[in-house]
Amino acid sequence: MLSAFPFLTATEFSSACQAFADRVHAYGSLQDLGWSSVRVLQQPSGSILRLSKSISPIGPPGNDDTPPVSEDGESQVDQLEEDDDEALIRRPDPGFRFEVEYDIILSPTYRVPVLYFVLRNAPREGPAGMEAVYQYLVPHQYKTELKSVGVMGGISMGYHPESGVPAYFVHPCNTADAMKDVGGGRDITPETYLLLWLGLIGNCVNLHVPRELLASNNI
Repeated sequence: MLSAFPFLTATEFSSACQAFADRVHAYGSLQDLGWSSVRVLQQPSGSILRLSKSISPIGPPGNDDTPPVSEDGESQVDQLEEDDDEALIRRPDPGFRFEVEYDIILSPTYRVPVLYFVLRNAPREGPAGMEAVYQYLVPHQYKTELKSVGVMGGISMGYHPESGVPAYFVHPCNTADAMKDVGGGRDITPETYLLLWLGLIGNCVNLHVPRELLASNNI
């Protein structure tokens, strides 16, 4: 059990990261879980849980602004574009993908995990801007909450504490209180803490824990 819930020690966080990685790899197929890589990095400052995935810019996750559909099942956008040669040029390349890399790091100040992430235009190397983050990573139901720095904190741009490169992160200012609300009164292990945290913070930027990984946990 945790020594000072809703906070974590470095040892508890490291244990949680390794337990999560072991659970993922015991499942077998990363592709079936929607991830391309899950690993624990041991750095002088502590453990980092790194998860990577690719997403398509066509029909991005969390985008519920679906164009209206006519009676024959064809969207109004498609109907308009049939007669618009320039629209065909503007359509995204179906093979074009974004790569997103998430790093979960324990904050020595807040003593809770912090989610850093970079969204890149694959196969190009340049990181995508904040507009793309909200379009392709943030589900609609979380956009207002994140922009107003609500219970989950807000998305900010900063420097990755280990690599020093620019990265986005979900500010941890409200994480402890939010974790107390969802896990208070329960016996929380480090692994369960991380799963609860991922459900709370990860979901807001398209880092979902597949239900297959929760089968043996009462989350």
